[in-house]
Amino acid sequence: METEVHSGEDLLLKVTPPRVPRHLLSRTRLRSDTDVCRGQGVVVVRAPAGFGKTSLLAQWRLEQVANGRAVAWLSAEPEDGPERLLRALTLSVRQATARPGFGQSLAARDGATHDTHIAVWLAELAQAAVPVTLSIDQADHLPPASQALVAQIVRHAPPNLQVVLAARGPIGFAVDDLVDYGRCTVMGAGLLRFRLDETLELLRRSFGDGVDNDLGARVQEFTEGWPLGLQVVLSLQQEGDGLCGLAAAARAPGGELRRHLAGLLLGAVADDDMDFLCHMACLERMHPGLCRAVDGRDCAAVRLARLGLEAPAVVRSEHGEWSRLHTVARDALRERFGALPGSERAEVHARAAAWYERQGLLDDAAGHA
Repeated sequence: METEVHSGEDLLLKVTPPRVPRHLLSRTRLRSDTDVCRGQGVVVVRAPAGFGKTSLLAQWRLEQVANGRAVAWLSAEPEDGPERLLRALTLSVRQATARPGFGQSLAARDGATHDTHIAVWLAELAQAAVPVTLSIDQADHLPPASQALVAQIVRHAPPNLQVVLAARGPIGFAVDDLVDYGRCTVMGAGLLRFRLDETLELLRRSFGDGVDNDLGARVQEFTEGWPLGLQVVLSLQQEGDGLCGLAAAARAPGGELRRHLAGLLLGAVADDDMDFLCHMACLERMHPGLCRAVDGRDCAAVRLARLGLEAPAVVRSEHGEWSRLHTVARDALRERFGALPGSERAEVHARAAAWYERQGLLDDAAGHA
C-alpha cells in the first residue's frame, strides 16, 4: 500500500486544483465565508452542466487557503475504484497540508477492508489537528463502491474536516438527515444562477459603464442567469460587435446567438430525451403527473426528474414539483414540435387538456383543447 501511495504519479493531475479564470466574477453571496458555507461540515453543490460548479470550488479554495485552511482537491472519475480513491485522497491531503508522511499508517493495514482504511485515514486526519477542506469535483462520477467510502467520510468526518462535493446528478447516498440536523448545505441551480445585479456587474466589467439597466435586463432574460450562457454571450460579442452587437442580439427574437445558446442548452440531451422534451415544449409548465399523461409512459415522471438534474434546459422550481423549459430551449423545441404531424400534435394537446381538466384547472385545459 505504501509503495502505491508514494508513487502516485498517475494521480497528480487528479489532485491538482484547476486554475481560477482570471476574469472570474467572485459573487459576494457565494463566498466561502458567508452563512451559506461557513460552519457547515458538508456542502453539496449540485447543478447541471454550465453552472460553474468547478470554478466555484476553485474560488472557494483560494479564499480558504488565504484564511489559513488547507484544501485537498480531487477530480473524480468513473475509474476511481476504492483503492485508487484512497490513494488519491492520501496524496491530496499530503499536498494540501505539506505533510509527506501523512497516510503512512495505512501501510500497516495492508490487506484490511476499504472501510477500515477510510477509518484509519479519518483518524490520522483528526490527529493532525489542521483545518482541512476536502473538495471532490464530479463526485457523482465515482463508482458505487467509492461513493460508499465518500459517504463514510461525510458521516464520520472529524471536526477539523469540511467536505465539499460538486455533482451534476444525484450522488450515491442521501444527505437529507444531515441537512435536517444543520450539518449540511445543498446548493442547487437556483442559487448558482446569476441575479440581475450580478449580470450587470459582469457586463460592466466586460464592456464598461456604458451598459445600462435595460440592456442588463435583456441579457438576464435571454440567458436566465445561466452562467455558461452568459459567458458565451460575452465572448461572442467581445469578438464581434461589442456593446452595440450585444444590444442588438439581446433584442432579436431569433438569430445566430439564440441558435447557439439553444445548442448549448440541448447539446448533451440524448435523442430519446429530445423527443420527450419536444412533446413537452407545448406546455408552459411541467408537472410529473402532466408529463406522464402527455407522454403516455409511467417512466415520464422519472425522466423529468433526471433531466431536471442533468439538463440545463430544464429549470426546476425551488419549491414544489413544477418545472419549465428555459425560454430559448423551449422556442427551439417548439419549432420541432410544430414540424410534427398534425395528428400527433393534436393528441399531445388532448392529453394535456384532459389532465388539466381532471385537476380542475379549466383555463389551462381550455388552452390546450
